[in-house]
Amino acid sequence: MPEKSALCPYLAPKPSRALVAFLLGVHALSFLAAWLNPLAIGLRLLLSALIALSLWRSLARTPEIAGLRLKSDGRWELQLDDGKREEACLLGSSLVNPVFVILHFHSGKKRRSLLICRDSLETEEFRRLRVALRVVGSGIQDGSSG
Repeated sequence: MPEKSALCPYLAPKPSRALVAFLLGVHALSFLAAWLNPLAIGLRLLLSALIALSLWRSLARTPEIAGLRLKSDGRWELQLDDGKREEACLLGSSLVNPVFVILHFHSGKKRRSLLICRDSLETEEFRRLRVALRVVGSGIQDGSSG
């Protein structure tokens, strides 16, 4: 069996264009629904402002995990956005799907999450991550159908 770290070398996910498009679409539909409903103009304006605020917060949010690497002992080394590194255990609540991966980590008293969309990594890197999660991640939810 190959060494675990060979399954998943250091990964540094890029921002996902697909996720941005999804967020824009959902917020645009929400905005449209607010204005197509027979609500008072003040309520429509309030809903529109809240939808715009939600979109701004969603697009401005940066993940606190800038990179990750599977170590040979099965633990993960996380590169945080402030440059610090820490070791973490992958939790069983993580989800592996053909389109995206949601990773939940526990390090000390802190829990961290990372959403990795398929277009955030090179095709081969995303495949290797999914394989590594299936090999070392017992109890991880498999969201793929079939």
